Amino acid sequence: MQSNDQKSSIPSSWISWQYPDGSQVSSRDIVAIGTNSIIVRSPDDHEIVKLPRLVKYINGQALSDLEQVAEDSNRKLLQYELEAYRRLAGLAGIAQFNGIRRGGIALRFYKAGSLETYLTTAVKPALRLRLRWMTEATHILRICHHARVLLFDIALRNFVIAEDSSLRAIDFAQASVLSRHTDPCTANVDGLTAKVDMFHLGCLLYSLSSWSRFETDCDDEETWADSEQLPKTDGLAWGSIIRACWARQLTTVQQILDLSKSARARKRLARRQRS
Repeated sequence: MQSNDQKSSIPSSWISWQYPDGSQVSSRDIVAIGTNSIIVRSPDDHEIVKLPRLVKYINGQALSDLEQVAEDSNRKLLQYELEAYRRLAGLAGIAQFNGIRRGGIALRFYKAGSLETYLTTAVKPALRLRLRWMTEATHILRICHHARVLLFDIALRNFVIAEDSSLRAIDFAQASVLSRHTDPCTANVDGLTAKVDMFHLGCLLYSLSSWSRFETDCDDEETWADSEQLPKTDGLAWGSIIRACWARQLTTVQQILDLSKSARARKRLARRQRS
């Protein structure tokens, strides 16, 4: 299990971390440290807790006022993510949310780790399993949109593998929870839209289909990635679907699922893309 954020440049031996209640975090329990959060493992190894990144001391010194402001921001960011987990809790394909522990988000610990870890350490699996994961990731995004949650950070590292080899989405630090009455297909949250989500889903689908990690920046519809910077999808499973995600040719995730079930529809789509 990894934090989604970048690692700190400060040696961890200089830092004493704390829970929101002020008690110290044991270094033995820390699984990962990110820019805005830290992840600790429960003693029974069945659960992890995502905490706001809060420092008790750095090299024996108390925090400056500026550092304290950053920590207040970390607390707020975790509250936003908690809102997403509460909206999505219990839905198919979402990491098991176990409530609040020690001021953090408690989640089931998935020992198999993330898709990113699997891709970098395991032998390329059979196409059948990769297609299953591609379908599951797409279903999960459809479920999130139906629940009025835009994800944005759709990446290999944010899907973990359960005991039955199915996927679970985890880490909603950059998600946006919409009003229950909002149409997710037309929603725009500071540039984040359903089409931006589908662009990043396309990157994940490409990574699984080709078994090579691919990510690129696409923060909003105004700064869309240049097609010349995207890899070729010819000959890949779901190649025309991936290209459609990148080219803003689809408006709903359900369209991706419909195309995935019909070889004839995918061929028609590919012909249109070549014309």
